[in-house]
Amino acid sequence: MTTLHIIHNDKFIPQFIDFMKSEYDDFEQHIFYIFDREEHYPLPGYSNIIFGSRFGTIGKYTKLRQHIISSDKVIIHFLASMKVILFLNIHTSYLKKICWVLWGIDLYRREQGKRNFKWYVREFLRKRVFKNLGAVTTTVPGDFLLAKKWYDTRAVYIENLMYPSHVNRDIKARITSDATRLNIQIGNSASPTNNHKEIIDKLSKEVAKDFRVYCPLSYGNETYKAEIIEYGYSKLGEKFVPMTEFMSFDEYTIYLNGIDIAIMNHDRQQAMGNIIALLGMGKKLYIRSDITPWSYFQAKGVTLFDSLANIELKPIEHETASQNIARVAYFFTRERLKKNWDEVFESQWNLR
Repeated sequence: MTTLHIIHNDKFIPQFIDFMKSEYDDFEQHIFYIFDREEHYPLPGYSNIIFGSRFGTIGKYTKLRQHIISSDKVIIHFLASMKVILFLNIHTSYLKKICWVLWGIDLYRREQGKRNFKWYVREFLRKRVFKNLGAVTTTVPGDFLLAKKWYDTRAVYIENLMYPSHVNRDIKARITSDATRLNIQIGNSASPTNNHKEIIDKLSKEVAKDFRVYCPLSYGNETYKAEIIEYGYSKLGEKFVPMTEFMSFDEYTIYLNGIDIAIMNHDRQQAMGNIIALLGMGKKLYIRSDITPWSYFQAKGVTLFDSLANIELKPIEHETASQNIARVAYFFTRERLKKNWDEVFESQWNLR
């Protein structure tokens, strides 16, 4: 059986392809069609990785169509490109054998922009695709429920850790003592959905305390990045530390282990890799209580703190940290990731 992966290349994709190589004996039966951003993150040199841009603007879609026709299943990792949406509106017969790997913004794009004519046309086209897909796979079930509510999707749902970046990281957790200076992380990227300013304003009222605020801004919107750097310095002075250089996975893991409190004030599901890693290291984690990951983690017995409430600059209790570490270590495993992908590849959602 041939499976086609249509890939939006992001920082965790090379690691995913290596995971597929190590876990699946039929790896050569998986075709990885890199649809865009091939230059952003270096990919392994496997013969079954195909770069769409090398076929030219028109040839890219011709080759994509050929691979879809010859494949038994099609897995689209991140379905946000309107060019792909238009392509699938033309070729609706392909939809039943497509599984959408839902990242977040590809769903929540519905909430962006003014409700004008262009927005309604875009949503009409997206609904024609999302409604008729064979399957949707994602980590947070609440996101699939939103897809059903907004797009009336008939797709089969398969819960999935999705990527190795969502697996608990094998590192000895550093749990803060009350005597140390607090290292605080806010957000994970230079995206406005991080709502950095709200948190910077809250922290600016606590400047007499001993803390540093680390703000990862290595990718995202450049204009917004500059705005947040200026705002952070103006409110927090030298306590504010913008992080503008991209780190490797291992470097970033070591950095996260030095954080004491993380405040992810996103107004939608986002930064799940950061969140899982931080919880697995026993860090005190604030997220908004009105987004889908809140109930997802609560259902697993993980203790979170609400960023919509007051931010308390105190380390997490050791007992709470230890419980979170144990629960994340139990659930977010490579074995579960493999089992989730087995279900995507082996179940017959494409034959309904």
